[in-house]
Amino acid sequence: MLDYMVLYQSETGNTKKLATSIFAALPGMAKDLRSIDELSSLPEASTYFIGFCVHRGTCSLEIGNLLSTTNNVGRKSNLSSFNHDGRF
Repeated sequence: MLDYMVLYQSETGNTKKLATSIFAALPGMAKDLRSIDELSSLPEASTYFIGFCVHRGTCSLEIGNLLSTTNNVGRKSNLSSFNHDGRF
């Protein structure tokens, strides 16, 4: 099991930049960074960081489904999300 799993969905590349920075700052080697578009299943981790862009006050259907999955994985884990509104 991983200590940290950093997942992101990025349309313009900005969320990927944030995800990469978070990943680089995490300690240890038991960590992974992936686009949710590449996932076939949710890897087990103690802590999840999930990044996405907010459109009209909500996230995409894929992110909503992923957040539902992390809530029902049957194990204790921590979840942090990060997002932006398209401006830097």
